[in-house]
Amino acid sequence: MWHNRRETGGAVGIYVVGGRKGDGDYTKRVQVYYPATNTAANLGDDDEWPAAPVRLTGGVVEHDNKMYVFGGTNGTLDTHYADTWEFDPSEAAGNRWQDLGVPLSQARGFIYACVVDGYAYAVGGNDYSAVNVLRALARTERLNLADIAAGWDDAAVANLPGGVGTGEGRAFGFDSDAGHALAGRIILAGGGQWSSEWANCYSYDVASNEWSAFPSLMEARRNHAGALVSGPAGPEMWVFGGRRWIDQNVLATAERYRLIAPPRLAVAVNDPTPAVGDTLTVDVTVQPIADAFDAWGLIYGPGNVVYSFVLGRPGTVATGARPLAANVPGLASTYEARLLDLAIPPGTEGSYTIVVQLVPAGIPPVVPYEGYAAEADVTVR
Repeated sequence: MWHNRRETGGAVGIYVVGGRKGDGDYTKRVQVYYPATNTAANLGDDDEWPAAPVRLTGGVVEHDNKMYVFGGTNGTLDTHYADTWEFDPSEAAGNRWQDLGVPLSQARGFIYACVVDGYAYAVGGNDYSAVNVLRALARTERLNLADIAAGWDDAAVANLPGGVGTGEGRAFGFDSDAGHALAGRIILAGGGQWSSEWANCYSYDVASNEWSAFPSLMEARRNHAGALVSGPAGPEMWVFGGRRWIDQNVLATAERYRLIAPPRLAVAVNDPTPAVGDTLTVDVTVQPIADAFDAWGLIYGPGNVVYSFVLGRPGTVATGARPLAANVPGLASTYEARLLDLAIPPGTEGSYTIVVQLVPAGIPPVVPYEGYAAEADVTVR
């Protein structure tokens, strides 16, 4: 199964294309999970992935509110595929899939896939060299998503270093303007060739067209999940689960690599260890942002209690989690405000964490915009 975050009619969804069912049979079904409502749905028969024969996807990426699926394998038939498909959730049911007619230069599955600067990258992967025998590949190519008719370009992208193939892992792509040390790079995390796996990671620089080593995973794994998560100090690359040694040995571990992005939001408290009766102030500074957002200012306290700041009323807090401001169209200039100016009441001793963040409008406060999240710890004596 392959997961991508998409939007349909304003609702953010995580899409799952095809895969294998519990009985081992392949499926063309497309499923979607909506985090905002914690609901899942099967799309109709008209929106099944139309690739034939049915298969596992090779690589899946998202760009500009469309999903691109390329390559794939069918282990029952010992075959691999090169076709490229587009899924547009804004189209009517039954019209969302399109065969783009631009095959990969080398048919394969288990591809490391990502998008950087508007290009979809297909890195490595596996094909079948014989019955039930997978072969790891070093081929790397890219597709300009603004000029799809030009097709996949293998010549413009260096193959994996040393011609050593790998697949069954995860790729993370970072645009050149990402604002951190990995801007303009692709990171490959783990992977292998059935029935072996490794912890090796690689970094590819799109400007220099060169590969280099990157810190290895803590645990060798293949067929794992991966996600880029916005953390308080910047983006974090996460990998989850996977397999090791044999397919039946499924891992339950997860690990992360933290990137430090330049902060775009800062929180300042006047005293991290105030006493009951003291006045606690919390100030926020937010750099300009073009996108619409919801602002959240939360205080997490002892016994899982949660308080919310109230915009324009720094002398009080509200019980429970609620947005500080909703559907703000953006900030054209730096914003500064005092969120709290409160005499600490008796009976509130303990440890508190203040969290202020900007998230896409209408989304729960779990995925903030990169750089627009900050925390401060306060212990009331």
